[in-house]
Amino acid sequence: MGSVSSIFRIRNLNPPVDEDRISRIESVPVDAANSHLSMLYFYGLDDQGHDKIVRIWFYSSRMFREQELNYIRLNFPHIPIV
Repeated sequence: MGSVSSIFRIRNLNPPVDEDRISRIESVPVDAANSHLSMLYFYGLDDQGHDKIVRIWFYSSRMFREQELNYIRLNFPHIPIV
């Protein structure tokens, strides 16, 4: 399998994630205290089968995060997004 790469290239802030490590992606709500920060959590499973975060991607706005999610949905439809 390949890797999931961000469509936004900002000083390597959002490095690629190995596709086989991802069990689901969670869109994190925007923090009311900092509306300029938006995130995606990439979850995988540890050796015991428990959820763990394997990568976090950061965005300067909700709009950028939603663009990224649309790209992932289109190109990686088998990865669940919650």
